[in-house]
Amino acid sequence: MNSYFKFNFLEKLRQGEEKRLAHYFSTYYKALVFFAKRYIADEAEAEDIAEEAFIKLWERREQFANEKVMKAYLYRTVSHACIDLLRRKKIKGAREKEHSYLSAAATEAHALEGMIRTEVIKELHAALQELPPVCRAVILKSFIEGKDPASIATELKISVNTVRSHKFRGLQLLRKKIAIPLLLAAAMLPV
Repeated sequence: MNSYFKFNFLEKLRQGEEKRLAHYFSTYYKALVFFAKRYIADEAEAEDIAEEAFIKLWERREQFANEKVMKAYLYRTVSHACIDLLRRKKIKGAREKEHSYLSAAATEAHALEGMIRTEVIKELHAALQELPPVCRAVILKSFIEGKDPASIATELKISVNTVRSHKFRGLQLLRKKIAIPLLLAAAMLPV
């Protein structure tokens, strides 16, 4: 989407057009839920926090100069809501140790790391959806399910050499589709 359309979408949102909020909701909701789940384990709470972020976005819609500012606001709102929830729960024992990073500097670093990971996964998912069906199936079975070429060949009813060809072709296509800066940012994250 070019910058004029992004500006126009955001301008329509600022003017109170609810279907523009629905557009941004469908664009960012899943990524925000994934991001929230890096803080809290409960899927329903993560979904509630992401939904609440959009309510706050709607209430403050006139403030956003561009989509990047709006996106940063959504991530920051989710991050703060997760931290507030963790503080309210006063999690004991191992969870408390796990989340002892709640100091201001560590929280920002963790939030940035989570945002980068979320964006990388979002880009990867989008790139996977653009692969030809057999390539996508081979890549998913190989890297996500951890299957070997022989079992993939049996399952897909193709030869082992065809599996290898699809895997090679799929990886080449993914390298072309995924933004290099995104991969570099992901590579710099601690494992």
